[in-house]
Amino acid sequence: MVEQNGSWAGSENPGIVDAQDIVVDGVVLARCYSIAPMGYIIVPILKEMMPIKAYSMDSHFDVHQTVGFPQLLKERLHIYTKTFSDKYGNLEAIQPLSGDIVFNPAQKERWAQCSADPALFLNTLATDGSSSRSTVGPLLSTVWHQGSPYNNLCPDGDGGRCIVGCVSTAVSQVMKYFEWPPSGIGDHSYYWPGDTSCGGSTPGETLYADFSDPYAWENMPNGCFPICGEIAQDALAELCYEVAVAFNMNFGNCGSGAYTSEAITIMPGYFLYDNSINQQYRGSYTAEAWFEMIKYEINNGRPMLYSFNSGTSGHAVVCDGWLDELGFSQYHINYGWGDEHTAWYTVDDIFGATGGERIIRNISPEPISVTLSADGLGDYPTIQEAVSDLYGGCIIELADGVYSGDGNRDIVLAGKSLTIRSQSGDPAACIIDCEGTVENPHRGLVLSMGEDSECVIENITITNGYDGSGGGGVSIDGIATPVLSGCVFSNNTSSWGGAVYVNNGANPTFNNCRFTQNSATNSGGALRIRNSDASLNYCVFDGNSTDGKGGALECRSSSPDISYCTFLQNSAVSDGGGIHLLTSSSPVITNTIIALGTAGNAVHCADTGSVPTFSCCDIFSNAGGPGAAGSWIGTNNNIALEPLFCDMAGGDFQQCADSPCASGQSPCGMQIGAYDVGCSSCGAGADVEPISLPNRLTLSPCAPNPFGTLTEITYSLPDGAGLHQMVLSIYGPSGRLVRTLINSKRSAGIYHVSWDGTDQTGKPVANGVYFYQLRWNDRSETRRVLLIK
Repeated sequence: MVEQNGSWAGSENPGIVDAQDIVVDGVVLARCYSIAPMGYIIVPILKEMMPIKAYSMDSHFDVHQTVGFPQLLKERLHIYTKTFSDKYGNLEAIQPLSGDIVFNPAQKERWAQCSADPALFLNTLATDGSSSRSTVGPLLSTVWHQGSPYNNLCPDGDGGRCIVGCVSTAVSQVMKYFEWPPSGIGDHSYYWPGDTSCGGSTPGETLYADFSDPYAWENMPNGCFPICGEIAQDALAELCYEVAVAFNMNFGNCGSGAYTSEAITIMPGYFLYDNSINQQYRGSYTAEAWFEMIKYEINNGRPMLYSFNSGTSGHAVVCDGWLDELGFSQYHINYGWGDEHTAWYTVDDIFGATGGERIIRNISPEPISVTLSADGLGDYPTIQEAVSDLYGGCIIELADGVYSGDGNRDIVLAGKSLTIRSQSGDPAACIIDCEGTVENPHRGLVLSMGEDSECVIENITITNGYDGSGGGGVSIDGIATPVLSGCVFSNNTSSWGGAVYVNNGANPTFNNCRFTQNSATNSGGALRIRNSDASLNYCVFDGNSTDGKGGALECRSSSPDISYCTFLQNSAVSDGGGIHLLTSSSPVITNTIIALGTAGNAVHCADTGSVPTFSCCDIFSNAGGPGAAGSWIGTNNNIALEPLFCDMAGGDFQQCADSPCASGQSPCGMQIGAYDVGCSSCGAGADVEPISLPNRLTLSPCAPNPFGTLTEITYSLPDGAGLHQMVLSIYGPSGRLVRTLINSKRSAGIYHVSWDGTDQTGKPVANGVYFYQLRWNDRSETRRVLLIK
C-alpha cells in the first residue's frame, strides 16, 4: 500500500506499533495491527478469507469497543468463522479445493503473495498487471454520529436523551451529500412506546415531524469538532430527527433502531428522491458481481445505504467508495459514529453465508438537466465541472458554440451514466475544439471506467485532438459501453485510432456519426478497435488516412457489427485503405459502401483467422482493389457498382434516385450506405440536380420502419419559408411526450434526424408503436413508427 499510495497516513516509513487479538466468545477471530503515525490493519485468523479484512489510515480501532464499526466487524468475523468451523470442525481445518466449499480457494493464494519477501513483493507490483490500483471515493465528506447535537430533538429515554439511530445518521449523511431536498413534503406521526434499550423503561408518546420546512444545508458542517455553533446544531438536529421520525425510529438511549429497507418508499415519498431506488441482497450475487454493482453506483456519484444483520442486531452504514488493489475488492464504510469509524472493508468470496448484507442503491434526486455555454456563463463554467458534480442519469446540454481550454477537453466521465448533448441538435454548431498538438496533447473525452449504454454523447463535433497513445479525439477503454450518436469527429490525430481508440473489452455503439479527415501514424486513421467490440450504424468515414494500415478502421482481435455505413476516399500507405483486420477479427458488414479509396485495398485480412462477412454491400473502385471483399462480390446481394451521391464533393452523401445503392434499386431492396435518396436521378457521371423542395411542410416516412436500433426521420421546409422554429417530437401511444429531437430554427431545406429508441433521459423505451410529430408555427404532421428490439 505504501508503494502504490506513496505513503501511509502521510508517512513514507510507517511502522507497526502494537498488535491485539480480536476475540469473541473466547475465540480469536483476527489480529489488529496498529500503525504509526495513524491507522490500523485487520488480519483475519482464517486463511480462507482475504488476508486484509479492513484497514484505515485516518482512524484508530479499539478491539474492546462494543459499538460502532469495531462491533460490526466482530459480528462479521464471527459469522464467517462460525460458518467455517461448523462445516469443517475447527478453524485449523483445510478446506477442499472444490465441491461444497465455503470460501473461494483463490483467496488463500493472496496470503502467499502478501507473505512474500519484500523485494519479491515489490517486483510483483512492478510487473503483475493484477497488482494495479484503482479507486473512486470516498464520496462523503461528513463524519456525523448519533449523539449530540444530532439527537438534540430526540425524546428522553432511560438514562438520558435517545440517540438518533444509525439508519437516520446514514440517510441524513446521504441527503447532505446531495443537499437535497430543499424541503420535504407532507408530515408524519407515530406512537413511540418508550425506551427499554438500557434495561429500564420510560413512558411512550406520539412523535411528529413536518417535512415541509426548508433544510438549511449551508448551515450543516461536515462534523462538530468538538462542538458546533447554535445555528449548525439546530440545522443538524432538525434533519436527523425528521429522518428518524419518517422511519418510525424505535428510539433508545442505549440504541435506536429502524428498518433500512423502508428507505425505498420513504426517500421518494417524503424527500423527493428518484423512485428507482431499490434493494439488493448480497446472497444473490457473486463477490465479483457484488463489487461491480458497488463500483457502478459509486462511479455514478451515488452513495449507498449498506445494512448488516446478524440475527440479534443490525447495522446501517453508508458505502461511499471502492478500491481495487492487489486483487483486494474493498468498499469504504462511513459508519456514522464520528471520524473514528470509517474504514475500507474487503469483499470476501463466501458461498451462502453472507450474513444478511444488503444495499439500497439508485439513491439520488430525480435526474436534472443543466445547460452550459461556451463562454462559461451557463449552469457550470466547464463541461468537466458539470460531469464531476452531477450524478448518473443527468443531462448536460451544450448551447451552440466552440468549447475549448481546460475543463472542456480531456473530459473524464469516470464511469457516470450522463448524457452530454448539443442543445440545438446540430453538431456543426456545437464543437469541442481540443487544440491538441504533439507538444501539448489533448483529446476530447475519456470513457474508461465502465460507462454503460446510459452514457450518451450526442450531436457534438470533436475536432483537433491529438494524443500519441491512441484516440486523438476519444479514448474508450475497459468495459465501457457508451453510445455516441450524431457526432462528428474531424481533424483528430494519434498513433492508433486517429479519432477514436476502443480498447480492452469495451463495446461502444456509434449511431449516425461522421469520421472525416482524421489520421493515424500507425493504424486506424479514424477508428481502431482492439480486443473489444463495437456497433457502427449509419456512420460515414470519409477522407481518413494512415501511414500504416486501416485508412478508416483497424480491428485487432475485434469483430464489430457494421451496418448501413459509408466508407469513401480513405487511404492507407500499407494495407486496407478502408478496413484492416488482424488477429482473428471477423466483423459482420451489412448494407455498407466501401468505395473510391485513394490508397490501399478496400478490406485487408492479415491472417487466416480474420474472416469478415458481407451482405448487401457495394465495394467499388478502391485504388488497391476490393481485397478480402472481392470474393463476396456477386454473392449475398453484394455489388461493385458506382454509388451515385447528390454532392460528394460538398459532403452530401445522400443517394441519387437512380443510385444502385438506393432503396428499391439495390439487390436487397434496402438502402446501402448511411443515407438513402436525397436528390433526383443523375445517372453515372451526370451532373447532380438537387431535388426541388416541396411547396409545403413535408414529413416523410421514417426508415427503417419497423426498426430495432436506429431510424431516420426526414422532413423538408418549402422554398421561401424563411427561418422558423421547428419542433420534432416522439410521443407514446397515450400521447405522452417521450423525446424532443429538434427544437430550433430552420430555413428551407431537407433535414434528416435519427431516433435511437430512447427517451429524454437517454433510457431505452419499450417495444411498441410510437408517433413522431413535426410542428411549424400552427401547422403539424404526424406519422407512426414501430420499435421492435
